[in-house]
Amino acid sequence: MNKGILIVALVLLIATSVSAIRVTIPSEVVVAEGQVTQFPIMIENTSSHEKGLIVSYSAPTQNRFLNVPQTIAGGDTIEIIVELQPNNSLTGSVYKSSVNVKLSDESAVRTNALIFVPGQVISTPNTPTPNTPTTGFFTLGLLGNDSLLNIVLILVAAVLLLAFIARFVKRVA
Repeated sequence: MNKGILIVALVLLIATSVSAIRVTIPSEVVVAEGQVTQFPIMIENTSSHEKGLIVSYSAPTQNRFLNVPQTIAGGDTIEIIVELQPNNSLTGSVYKSSVNVKLSDESAVRTNALIFVPGQVISTPNTPTPNTPTTGFFTLGLLGNDSLLNIVLILVAAVLLLAFIARFVKRVA
């Protein structure tokens, strides 16, 4: 019986990994006709180790990154600027774009809306998208309502699994 409990505890420990990446981008970016637009991507490495960084951005217009380092030290937060080139043929449209951030073995994808408008834009709304866990069941400091529900369901499943194993072992013995 002790081996069964040890195996279940080991499986639960493996399933509760902690995410080491936090990515924040604006939820909407307004792109004016004939105007180069920039917006920030905030990337935080919450682990204690330096990790390699790869960033990609998918959008219906040409874009480039400014100031992208190859690594992020443990505990550091960096800001990368995305520069969007104007595309007058998209004026009056709204498109979904996505940022894919890979920190060594972990990755996160965040999406936002690109709103193409005619004329000049004075400022771009900078409402960050909510942070969500990227891997594992637990992410320290990022527990939202969905994550909390998942944790409760996982704990209920673990208790039921332990009860089933204990009953099975009792019948076999």
